[in-house]
Amino acid sequence: MTCRSPARARTTASAARAACAAGLALLLPGLAGAACVEVEATADWVALPARGALLDVHAAGTWTARPELRRTGAQGHPADAVPAGAPPRIAEAYPLGALLIASQSKRVWSYRDFSRTVMSAMIAGQPMVTGPLYARINDAPDGLADNEGSLTLCLETAE
Repeated sequence: MTCRSPARARTTASAARAACAAGLALLLPGLAGAACVEVEATADWVALPARGALLDVHAAGTWTARPELRRTGAQGHPADAVPAGAPPRIAEAYPLGALLIASQSKRVWSYRDFSRTVMSAMIAGQPMVTGPLYARINDAPDGLADNEGSLTLCLETAE
């Protein structure tokens, strides 16, 4: 389940987090609840509140890494939309504007890869156990000031 609202632009971040958590709790019994955080496009690495066995991860909202680009979700901007000569981003392997998730050991995933890793572990019957995690937009280290928007990231953990 991806937590999205048809009226995303009119939905407040706190309402999005509450709706996401409520919907997921109905679908996945045994959850300790959603630990959600708003990740601003202008913020450096944001500490995520969840610890323990991860069951699922969801992102909602839109942001942009460049004011001239259309807003995008956690997947980031399409490669053909990025202007030539754009400064190097934190993780060159992932699109500009993608939601990045990093572990304390400095391993970095895109939201897409991280959610696949969590789901693969669940399917294998061995939920991913994690320590501190951090999130931010994939942009140049000094390129955050002109960014716009935010994503709400919710991590589901077992009881």
